[in-house]
Amino acid sequence: MSVPIYQTSTFAFPSAEEGAERFAGRSDGPIYTRLGNPTSQALEEAVASLENGCGAVATATGMAAVTTVLLALLRQGDHVIGTRPLYGATAQMITDRLSRFGIDSTFVAATDASEVQRALRPETRLIYIETPANPNMDLADIAAIASIARGAGIPLVVDNTFAGPHLQRPIEFGADVVLHSMTKSLNGHSDVVAGAVVAAVWMTVSAPTFLAELMLDSALAAGLYRRLDSADEGHWFRTAIKRTGWLFVCVMLGFALVGALMQTYAPHATSIGEVIRHYLVNQ
Repeated sequence: MSVPIYQTSTFAFPSAEEGAERFAGRSDGPIYTRLGNPTSQALEEAVASLENGCGAVATATGMAAVTTVLLALLRQGDHVIGTRPLYGATAQMITDRLSRFGIDSTFVAATDASEVQRALRPETRLIYIETPANPNMDLADIAAIASIARGAGIPLVVDNTFAGPHLQRPIEFGADVVLHSMTKSLNGHSDVVAGAVVAAVWMTVSAPTFLAELMLDSALAAGLYRRLDSADEGHWFRTAIKRTGWLFVCVMLGFALVGALMQTYAPHATSIGEVIRHYLVNQ
């Protein structure tokens, strides 16, 4: 059974008083689809549950999730550490776009946590990793890097697109924020483009505040796009506009099949891994 599709921009309030309570944040309930929608909320709750997080924000694309997290957590003068390799558009966003706003970056090998430690600066505000990495599947030690992040008092963001929550839950290894391009493993049918950001329960920044800031920055990013002249520049901000309705329902329909698919894929992947290990050991 699928969830209802709320393809609407605004919502009716039982009374003017209830409307005022919702706008003031003292009462739950939908106000305006950019801020929340029952369809997108159902998807967000499902993804948060899969990742063992306290809450999630769904976005129009995977790059919208990446962009929104970076906009929410970084400011002018900050420094971000990223691991190599990263998804190409993510690396480009950090090096080419954020640098124009006075945000510096350092990239280190994903497979060596000690390089992350050495790259720390007083102005470092974020560690961003992707594991397994796209496209060569380099693996990062999430727990080791999470320990480094905690020691520095900064959040660890993990792109979990490749493995998905059925195979890996970064929050359980100490990650503060997990994001997805749900276009990939979570949907898996090549018929939807969507993203998600999941916050851990024990974040240094309180999760409700963090998620609210993500929503605010999503709205600001959409507004920035309308003020930009260059289509290329606008592309990065345009992706932060939220998408709802049948596309999010399609993602949730994919959830029903992911578990069954993983049960089929995992034994084959293990067999291939054993063949490769045997080959390498006997070289």
